[in-house]
Amino acid sequence: LFFTLLASPLCGPLKAQAPPSPVFYKAQNSDEWVSHTFHVQKKYSRVLVVDASPQAPRRIRAASLSLNSRGKEDAGQVRSYQVHAVYKTLQESADASQGGDLIAVMPGHYAGFVVEDKPSAGEGRYIHFKALGEPGDVIIDQPSRIPDWMILLRATHHVIVQGFNIAGNNGPGIEPRGPRAGIMLDGEFRNTNQQTHHIIVIGNFSHNHRKWGLHSRDTHTVLMQNNLFAFSAVEHSAYVSDGSDNYVIRRNI
Repeated sequence: LFFTLLASPLCGPLKAQAPPSPVFYKAQNSDEWVSHTFHVQKKYSRVLVVDASPQAPRRIRAASLSLNSRGKEDAGQVRSYQVHAVYKTLQESADASQGGDLIAVMPGHYAGFVVEDKPSAGEGRYIHFKALGEPGDVIIDQPSRIPDWMILLRATHHVIVQGFNIAGNNGPGIEPRGPRAGIMLDGEFRNTNQQTHHIIVIGNFSHNHRKWGLHSRDTHTVLMQNNLFAFSAVEHSAYVSDGSDNYVIRRNI
């Protein structure tokens, strides 16, 4: 049997049901909010290494991320992982990444990257970009493939950006130039019908950019923690704006 369903003048055209709005957890204590809102995996599915040198490591030791810890990583949570693949650029690793991956970035200088929708990512399956070495050793000093941004998370979700030195080239007496921001969180809702959500930005130094160290729009459910944003040439060191909800912003400078 075949049926044809036509729109009626009384009820109008049939439309797909919109996804439900997110329900935001409310708490007075930010640790409680973080524990309830973000469920980061204790073990990574794969480890992808980004290394511009000719001798990339074959194994990586990594600890799971403890968001409410105020000290060093728990040594008891450190695991040794075999490296699944090695890439020369951050963008190659971003394109290859799947939910649950650790992208371990070795010390060096790199161009930035863009992450868009990754259906495999979700709770317990974050894509974790992590700078290795001493603080400041992993330097992003060239823009991503979209020149306005060093790191662009666009219409994506469940991503962690940790430990990068995101360096613009603006300073006193220099005409503002280069990418608009070090980190951009952008749902770009008018083009994607999506919001960027469940993002963790932790332990980064984003500085000397043309407009912002970090900027966001069309986003929800974001943790900004232990970052330093500084020396923007035109506007703000960090600017959360335009339809951004359900944030915790703590222990940043």
